[in-house]
Amino acid sequence: MKYEYVENLVSEAKSGSSIAKENLISEFTPFIKFVANKIFISGYDYSDKVNECFATLLTCISKYNLGTNRFAAYAMNSIQKNLNSLIRKSVHATEYNGMSILSLDDDLENYIALDMDPLDETLCLTAEYEDLTSAINTKLTDEEKILISFLYFKENTLVNYAYYRNVSYMTASKRKKKVLGKLRNYMNSEVMNYGN
Repeated sequence: MKYEYVENLVSEAKSGSSIAKENLISEFTPFIKFVANKIFISGYDYSDKVNECFATLLTCISKYNLGTNRFAAYAMNSIQKNLNSLIRKSVHATEYNGMSILSLDDDLENYIALDMDPLDETLCLTAEYEDLTSAINTKLTDEEKILISFLYFKENTLVNYAYYRNVSYMTASKRKKKVLGKLRNYMNSEVMNYGN
């Protein structure tokens, strides 16, 4: 990495040059891909980790004081600290929640794993599908329905959703977590009601 070139790019990016920001992103892409590939964060796939790194890089550009130190070192350190923070949160959440948190896909896999005849299995999956459809239609706002449709029925990525809805990746990620939490809570309450 050419440090003087990076410093010039940061100066231009802080002045509002989108080309300079794109060039900075290009300069940091190999580093970001390397660190994203080397770590594991529960609940994050490779593209999530890469996008978190890019979000941190863009934050660093806005917060950096020109001439205080080298931007490359500042940005790399910030990216690694952010990833370490995400790892700690992930580990802490796993320890706190244990195995009680299951995604909707995990719940479906658990139903399938049970020793059932095909008719029982079909009835269970149909009931779960109907509950999920009911939750989507009655418990979600219009924006949340758009997110679910965009990600799961149209099979788009979260990055594309963020671009399409003109929001940051982090905002899109928070929306996704909130919506899935709502659906998970609804599905869990339905399971509890079936037991009574």
